[in-house]
Amino acid sequence: MTTATADPFAGTTTEADPFDQPSGGGQFPKFEELEGSLVLIRPRLIQTVPDRFHRPKAGETQRTQERATCDVTVFAEDGSHRSYRGMYMSQAAIVGQLQDILDAGNPNKPFILGVVGQLPNKDSKDKGILTREDLKTAHAEWVRKGGKGDKPGFFWGLDPFTADQAAVARPVALAMLNKTNPFA
Repeated sequence: MTTATADPFAGTTTEADPFDQPSGGGQFPKFEELEGSLVLIRPRLIQTVPDRFHRPKAGETQRTQERATCDVTVFAEDGSHRSYRGMYMSQAAIVGQLQDILDAGNPNKPFILGVVGQLPNKDSKDKGILTREDLKTAHAEWVRKGGKGDKPGFFWGLDPFTADQAAVARPVALAMLNKTNPFA
């Protein structure tokens, strides 16, 4: 015999609902979409995989790259956040830092916190493009010329976080740590 109970969520579609819509997969943000965002990154695994941007010609071998699988939390300006589990990252400047975290195996420091941004690569620096502002100016000039000439080179990296940004991210990081700590 079953007993009918009132559904506490019936008739509502509010924040109180315990449901989320299905994503359909592939719902990770691109780095371009994260530019300027504060991100909390927790590496899970780093693998060597084929470089998907390299198409070997006859006789060439396929290039590889390091790819990290991470849990990433992206913070909005208002302090709200969204988390992505199992997001791939292959930006070399960031993957190296993530590898350091995994190598250290320090359960008290399993994250990187920073602000996503474009930084000038070595070729751009050799041309006098030394800062993010220089890079944006050079890129705007390149676009103004119709994309003619050498496009300023860059890589994706993380700028250091501020004390205020750390204060926003700290409760989220601690909650993540406590969720995986059997003694918390």
